[in-house]
Amino acid sequence: MAPHIGYNWEDPDHPPDIQSHSVAKHEVLGYYLRRYLAVLTSNRRQETFRIHLVDGFCGGGRYKRNGLRHDGSPLILLKTVQQAEKEISSAREKDFKIHGYFYFIDEDCGAIATLRRVIAEEGFNINAGNIYINNSTFLEAFPHVMDMIRTAPGTAKRTLVVLDQYGYTDVPFAVIRTIFDALPNAEVLVTLAVDALINFMRGRPELKKSVENLGFADVFDSLESEAAEDVREHRHLVQRLLRRLFRTECGAQFCLPFFITPTISNRSLWFVHLSNHLKAREEMLAVHWEFTNHFIHQGHGGLDMLGFRPDRDDLRQGRLDFRFDEVARRLTDNSLLNEIPDALPIETPMTVRDFVLQHCNETPATVSQMRHAMFQLMQRHIVDVLSPAGHARRTADAIKLDDWVIRRSQQILI
Repeated sequence: MAPHIGYNWEDPDHPPDIQSHSVAKHEVLGYYLRRYLAVLTSNRRQETFRIHLVDGFCGGGRYKRNGLRHDGSPLILLKTVQQAEKEISSAREKDFKIHGYFYFIDEDCGAIATLRRVIAEEGFNINAGNIYINNSTFLEAFPHVMDMIRTAPGTAKRTLVVLDQYGYTDVPFAVIRTIFDALPNAEVLVTLAVDALINFMRGRPELKKSVENLGFADVFDSLESEAAEDVREHRHLVQRLLRRLFRTECGAQFCLPFFITPTISNRSLWFVHLSNHLKAREEMLAVHWEFTNHFIHQGHGGLDMLGFRPDRDDLRQGRLDFRFDEVARRLTDNSLLNEIPDALPIETPMTVRDFVLQHCNETPATVSQMRHAMFQLMQRHIVDVLSPAGHARRTADAIKLDDWVIRRSQQILI
């Protein structure tokens, strides 16, 4: 089997040193899974919850960082579910049970051998029937894993699929589409090594072959023809063009892509969250805003942050670092005030839900930020926000997705 690129798992007693960008990715993964479980188990009458967690390129489960052990994604998934179950049970009168099913896949024999040992050392029962380890490529294991999830108990089939594309380029978009076709409640987290993409644009056509399986060939031809001067402009082009493929080819209604760029490393990973539920998009976006030292966007803020503004120079748009900090928050809030009126038809009612769905894949703004901007515009007599019964909303937090937002023909600025 081919080795897990970038890491050597031949000696279980000496796991590889983890790279800083992977540390950031693991922190985000663990934090998001905690939020995910908290939201979906918030009903205090609920006594059980089932979840399927697929780690498509799992590695050996343990690394070294500054001479100390560092958990890999399999242990993060196992420990987070275990801890969440304890915390939920302790806060309720009745015991609460999370039925977690874990699917760990890697083609590296050394990684799988190390993972089996690590899981046992951490006290998890590998023979309990809920941990499935497969020493093969993701594409080889994928059909069987999908059958196992489809035939498992329960109807919701809550599933989180982690596809760590660092060092791998063999998960076609059609496979991701299959996941959403079969499992409507699934969420998929994809990471791609941006450095390899940027190197291609810097004149290394030999990398083109390695990404053809992802369906990037046509996009890369466009990227190669663009004249970009620095890494920020390259990130901007990658983000603007490749996200179109994720949106159109993966079958997910919501696509949230950003760069993971730790302050201690210049290496970037493209981190893409795919789902079919607005709530899932909101929770992941909240993680972006909270991890200000990890995420970055190249480009302007506003409703079309991830799109292309024809009224601006293309490359100049990519020279702005959007770091999800307080500066970025103020930029987003101000941009919403300026851009929401122009995005609304004059005197034609539009539901808040339709407005959000129309723009949410292009903006860093949360639904809450959009509601607050709409309320401020209402106070300035630029828009009206009305309940389905026709009553004006009195606070931003009272605005609901089923409310109507209407742009006035004559605006009074105060």
